[in-house]
Amino acid sequence: MAGTAEWRYHPIALDKNYGKINTLDCNTIYEWQVQAICDAGASEWTDISTFTTLDCRLGNDDELSVQVYPNPATNTLFIETDELISENVSIEIHDVTGNKLQQLTLNNEELLELDISSLPAGLYFANILSEGFSQSIQFIKSN
Repeated sequence: MAGTAEWRYHPIALDKNYGKINTLDCNTIYEWQVQAICDAGASEWTDISTFTTLDCRLGNDDELSVQVYPNPATNTLFIETDELISENVSIEIHDVTGNKLQQLTLNNEELLELDISSLPAGLYFANILSEGFSQSIQFIKSN
Protein backbone atom coordinates (compact mmCIF):
# COMPACT_ATOMS: atom_id res chain seq x y z
CA MET A 1 0.00 0.00 0.00
CA ALA A 2 1.43 3.36 -0.99
CA GLY A 3 2.54 5.69 1.75
CA THR A 4 2.78 3.20 4.60
CA ALA A 5 6.54 3.35 5.16
CA GLU A 6 9.07 6.09 5.72
CA TRP A 7 10.73 7.42 2.56
CA ARG A 8 14.45 6.91 1.99
CA TYR A 9 16.26 9.45 -0.14
CA HIS A 10 18.39 7.64 -2.71
CA PRO A 11 20.08 10.02 -5.17
CA ILE A 12 21.31 8.48 -8.40
CA ALA A 13 23.83 10.29 -10.59
CA LEU A 14 22.93 9.40 -14.14
CA ASP A 15 25.32 9.40 -17.05
CA LYS A 16 22.77 7.46 -19.08
CA ASN A 17 18.99 7.40 -19.16
CA TYR A 18 18.70 4.97 -16.28
CA GLY A 19 20.02 4.15 -12.81
CA LYS A 20 20.37 0.87 -10.94
CA ILE A 21 19.53 0.25 -7.29
CA ASN A 22 20.66 -3.13 -5.90
CA THR A 23 19.27 -2.84 -2.38
CA LEU A 24 15.54 -3.36 -2.93
CA ASP A 25 13.61 -6.15 -1.25
CA CYS A 26 11.87 -8.80 -3.32
CA ASN A 27 8.09 -8.72 -3.88
CA THR A 28 7.76 -5.24 -2.37
CA ILE A 29 5.81 -2.17 -3.48
CA TYR A 30 7.97 0.96 -3.75
CA GLU A 31 7.03 4.58 -4.34
CA TRP A 32 9.25 6.86 -6.36
CA GLN A 33 9.45 10.35 -7.75
CA VAL A 34 12.06 12.29 -9.67
CA GLN A 35 13.56 15.74 -9.39
CA ALA A 36 16.07 17.15 -11.88
CA ILE A 37 18.93 19.17 -10.39
CA CYS A 38 21.30 21.26 -12.50
CA ASP A 39 23.39 24.42 -12.26
CA ALA A 40 20.29 26.58 -12.82
CA GLY A 41 18.41 25.01 -9.92
CA ALA A 42 16.00 22.16 -9.32
CA SER A 43 12.74 21.16 -10.93
CA GLU A 44 9.57 20.35 -9.06
CA TRP A 45 9.20 16.74 -7.93
CA THR A 46 7.19 14.53 -10.28
CA ASP A 47 3.96 12.94 -9.10
CA ILE A 48 4.44 9.86 -6.93
CA SER A 49 4.45 6.58 -8.87
CA THR A 50 4.76 3.01 -7.65
CA PHE A 51 6.30 -0.25 -8.83
CA THR A 52 6.54 -3.75 -7.37
CA THR A 53 9.78 -5.71 -7.41
CA LEU A 54 9.71 -9.28 -8.68
CA ASP A 55 9.52 -12.34 -6.47
CA CYS A 56 12.96 -13.61 -5.57
CA ARG A 57 12.91 -16.99 -7.18
CA LEU A 58 15.41 -19.10 -8.99
CA GLY A 59 14.20 -18.41 -12.52
CA ASN A 60 11.26 -19.89 -14.37
CA ASP A 61 10.47 -23.42 -13.29
CA ASP A 62 13.29 -23.26 -10.73
CA GLU A 63 15.92 -22.81 -13.45
CA LEU A 64 18.52 -20.11 -13.06
CA SER A 65 20.91 -18.96 -15.73
CA VAL A 66 24.37 -18.78 -14.17
CA GLN A 67 27.53 -17.63 -15.93
CA VAL A 68 31.04 -18.14 -14.57
CA TYR A 69 33.80 -16.08 -16.16
CA PRO A 70 36.56 -15.75 -17.13
CA ASN A 71 37.18 -19.42 -17.64
CA PRO A 72 40.03 -20.19 -17.21
CA ALA A 73 40.63 -17.62 -14.45
CA THR A 74 43.82 -16.59 -12.67
CA ASN A 75 42.95 -14.44 -9.63
CA THR A 76 39.29 -13.45 -9.83
CA LEU A 77 36.23 -15.46 -10.85
CA PHE A 78 32.84 -13.82 -11.45
CA ILE A 79 29.58 -15.70 -10.92
CA GLU A 80 26.64 -13.88 -12.48
CA THR A 81 22.95 -14.73 -12.56
CA ASP A 82 20.28 -13.47 -14.94
CA GLU A 83 18.10 -12.21 -12.11
CA LEU A 84 18.25 -11.16 -8.50
CA ILE A 85 18.66 -14.10 -6.15
CA SER A 86 17.00 -14.10 -2.75
CA GLU A 87 18.74 -15.05 0.45
CA ASN A 88 19.63 -18.63 1.39
CA VAL A 89 21.58 -19.29 -1.79
CA SER A 90 25.10 -20.55 -1.19
CA ILE A 91 28.01 -21.12 -3.51
CA GLU A 92 30.50 -23.83 -2.66
CA ILE A 93 33.84 -24.22 -4.42
CA HIS A 94 35.05 -27.85 -4.60
CA ASP A 95 38.16 -29.43 -6.05
CA VAL A 96 38.00 -32.52 -8.28
CA THR A 97 38.19 -34.84 -5.28
CA GLY A 98 35.09 -33.24 -3.72
CA ASN A 99 36.84 -31.25 -0.98
CA LYS A 100 34.94 -28.05 -0.14
CA LEU A 101 37.44 -25.18 -0.34
CA GLN A 102 35.20 -22.10 -0.03
CA GLN A 103 31.58 -21.36 0.82
CA LEU A 104 29.82 -18.04 0.24
CA THR A 105 26.25 -16.83 0.58
CA LEU A 106 24.42 -14.67 -1.96
CA ASN A 107 22.04 -12.12 -0.54
CA ASN A 108 20.04 -10.23 -3.16
CA GLU A 109 22.91 -10.13 -5.62
CA GLU A 110 23.28 -10.77 -9.33
CA LEU A 111 27.08 -10.69 -9.50
CA LEU A 112 29.58 -12.22 -7.11
CA GLU A 113 33.33 -11.64 -7.36
CA LEU A 114 35.44 -14.48 -5.93
CA ASP A 115 39.11 -14.23 -5.03
CA ILE A 116 40.61 -17.51 -6.23
CA SER A 117 44.24 -16.37 -6.18
CA SER A 118 45.09 -18.76 -3.33
CA LEU A 119 43.85 -21.84 -5.20
CA PRO A 120 46.44 -23.94 -7.03
CA ALA A 121 46.02 -24.35 -10.79
CA GLY A 122 43.46 -27.03 -11.64
CA LEU A 123 39.84 -27.93 -12.28
CA TYR A 124 37.17 -26.79 -9.77
CA PHE A 125 33.40 -26.85 -9.39
CA ALA A 126 31.17 -23.97 -8.28
CA ASN A 127 28.05 -25.51 -6.75
CA ILE A 128 25.08 -23.14 -6.47
CA LEU A 129 22.66 -24.42 -3.82
CA SER A 130 19.25 -23.30 -2.61
CA GLU A 131 16.07 -24.86 -1.32
CA GLY A 132 14.94 -27.20 -4.10
CA PHE A 133 17.67 -26.08 -6.52
CA SER A 134 21.27 -26.96 -7.25
CA GLN A 135 23.59 -26.37 -10.17
CA SER A 136 27.25 -27.24 -10.61
CA ILE A 137 29.52 -25.35 -13.00
CA GLN A 138 33.14 -26.28 -13.60
CA PHE A 139 35.91 -23.74 -14.03
CA ILE A 140 39.66 -23.85 -14.49
CA LYS A 141 42.10 -21.97 -12.26
CA SER A 142 45.29 -21.15 -14.18
CA ASN A 143 48.54 -19.49 -13.10
